[in-house]
Amino acid sequence: MIIFFIVYTIRKLLKIFHIIIYIFLCSNSFLYHVYATTISVANENDLINSFNYTNYNSNKELIINLNDKTFELSDDIKIESSIEKLYIKGISKENSIIKFDNITKGFIFTNFLNNNRQEIKFEDVTIYGQIQFNKVTNVIFENTIINGIIDDSGNYIENYVDVTITMTRIIFNGLTKSADNCLNLHGNVKIDNSKFYGNSLCDNSIIYYDGGNINNITVSDSYFNGVYSNNCINMINGNFSKINSSTFENCSGYISGIDRGGGALRLDGISLNMNNCVFRNIFTPFYGGVFNIFNALNFDVEGIEVYNTTAVLNGGLILADSALEDQVTYTMKNVKYFGNDLNHPIEGGDSIASVVGYIQFNMTEFYGEDFYVNNDYALFTMNIDSSISLKNIKINRVNGVFCSALLFFNSYSEGLIKQTFEIINGTFVDFTYQETSAQLTAIIGTNNIIEIILSECTFKNFNVFNSEFMYNSQTNNVTMSNVIIDGYHSKRLTRLIESSSYLEPFRLKLYNVLITNFTNIKAMIICYSIEFEMINSIIKNNMLCLNNKCEDEYVIDSVVDYYSLLSPSNLLIKNSTFDKIKGVYAFIGYYEGTVSIIDSTMKNCYFYNGVISVDIYGLKTYDINNTTFINNTGNNGSIMNILENSDDYIVNFNNCTFENNHANNFGGIVYSHKYFPENYTPQYNNFYFNDCIFKNNTAKKGDISFSYIMAHEPNFSNINELRSIEGAFVTNPTHIKLISNSDSINPISILSGETIPNEIKCKKKLTVLYFYNNVYYIYLILKIIKKKYLFF
Repeated sequence: MIIFFIVYTIRKLLKIFHIIIYIFLCSNSFLYHVYATTISVANENDLINSFNYTNYNSNKELIINLNDKTFELSDDIKIESSIEKLYIKGISKENSIIKFDNITKGFIFTNFLNNNRQEIKFEDVTIYGQIQFNKVTNVIFENTIINGIIDDSGNYIENYVDVTITMTRIIFNGLTKSADNCLNLHGNVKIDNSKFYGNSLCDNSIIYYDGGNINNITVSDSYFNGVYSNNCINMINGNFSKINSSTFENCSGYISGIDRGGGALRLDGISLNMNNCVFRNIFTPFYGGVFNIFNALNFDVEGIEVYNTTAVLNGGLILADSALEDQVTYTMKNVKYFGNDLNHPIEGGDSIASVVGYIQFNMTEFYGEDFYVNNDYALFTMNIDSSISLKNIKINRVNGVFCSALLFFNSYSEGLIKQTFEIINGTFVDFTYQETSAQLTAIIGTNNIIEIILSECTFKNFNVFNSEFMYNSQTNNVTMSNVIIDGYHSKRLTRLIESSSYLEPFRLKLYNVLITNFTNIKAMIICYSIEFEMINSIIKNNMLCLNNKCEDEYVIDSVVDYYSLLSPSNLLIKNSTFDKIKGVYAFIGYYEGTVSIIDSTMKNCYFYNGVISVDIYGLKTYDINNTTFINNTGNNGSIMNILENSDDYIVNFNNCTFENNHANNFGGIVYSHKYFPENYTPQYNNFYFNDCIFKNNTAKKGDISFSYIMAHEPNFSNINELRSIEGAFVTNPTHIKLISNSDSINPISILSGETIPNEIKCKKKLTVLYFYNNVYYIYLILKIIKKKYLFF
């Protein structure tokens, strides 16, 4: 009985519970229908009344359905309401149209009670006129055409309102009589699959976005056209921005009174992440053609294509500027950049990147072509603590005029951080400086202390007017590894690599470097003082010498020319080759310097004053080991030419091979042609050829050595063996003998400086002898040799 009573009671309670649930659901449904209203409008009055209804009723949701009609309105529609949801929905955007007769008129929405759940939505409708939002938290445009301007007030922060603006499948045409921007947006903005067109009456941008330091903007699968009048997107003070799979065309960065630029995108205090975008026909008279970036914490761009962009002042692709205390890293990857038609250049040209401030700028997988550079700088420039790294980069066809450099330029600045310019795996082909009377500097030019790294690079077909390949005005470190310079031709004499800094040595390292096919190079390397390493490298030209005359245009003054001011110079050359080079001398140094050449080869070269020219300008030490000299030519002394009396040189050739070298005049290998004072004894014990091999070297006189007197010769460790070679060693003449076959005439012997004692009237053989009694035969018919004739 008790159990039955318990079961009965439970059943009654369950029935009552079901009744309560049913009543609750019915009441909620009733309340929802009370606060949700749908209005269909067929004419202008219905539309105006429906919005008035919003202002004077406490509905939570109002849906306004528009018929297939153009609704023409003459006055602003003002909605000041705390309604949670207001939807304006048409049949289709082509047929449901709201048109204000004056483009300055439109919708003005105000979130009256700062309701954080308020939402305004336009769907399947076309609007002619302006749209203003004040503190509206959620704004949605979907499948809508807007012809006018959109202005979000931006006063949501002080009212503690979170704002989100969403635009999906919209077409926006900026129509206005006068405005700074076509769209002013704030809060969190989401744009997808939409199109935006600017207007010349908008002074600045299509979209101006202020993120209030906390919000984000994302753009995907969209199209922007600045109609050659507007910057496309100007973003400031945001958390981050993200743009994917979008196209920007005909953008122009004009800002009245502010020379910032930024034709397509301008960022100030907001980060950017971008993927798979296209830019065409971008222009600014200022800085930063596509990107103008300032104080962005992050900048990450990948997979973009750029066609025909120009920044007149600098940075055709990007100006990156940071005044932040900490270093920031900006990255661009997989970029294709196609410049202006070289046959139709415009002012400013196609510079790529200008980096200013404490920024590490990294660019990888870059391809560019057809650039015209005629501003003050170069394709890449940097300043004030910035550094640039380029990896896997290829640039074809660059034409420059009136610019400080063509590929890279670093201007002087009072920065505190060591700067680096780095190229890894770069190919640069067909660079040209147009002929001009202006003094052009270099392909790579620096006016600041910087470290330059070139690795796995090829530079091919460079035709310049009078420009150097690299110019350094400061004490820089330059490392080139696995680099090819093939074809560097100047119309006027120039230097290949120069440093004008004298406070500390210029540090240059060449590892596995090939330099070949060059013309009008006055000096390969010239500097005040240098720390130089050349390892496993080749310098080779296309010199064509006929009959050892070498009358062709491929001529240089020197391979390395150094002065050693304030600090000594040191040169190390190892496992390297010099081939087919014509010049005055190979190495020339002034004051203190040390040259070490190891396991190297010099062949097929012509140096007028020899590979090493000994002069009077200070201490120079040459230590040459296991090196081969073959098929080289000089005027006198193809390898070493002693030009001036100097005790300061130390020259050691150890285990070297000299083969088929030739002097057009005297001294096939070494020549000393200066007359020294009687009281001066040159210390030629500092010149050594130790355990060296000599094969088939030739000259008019002295196939190995020609010197003024025997005491002026260098030391040869195998001198006895070498002296057995006929004509190998020759000095100036020391005496003559007149020899006759007739017993009636006595022979005459005269030393240098003596006079002939009597008149000679006979046919004799005139024999000129040297210290080695080498004979120089001259057959003369001497009718009269006067008594006062002197012989030297």
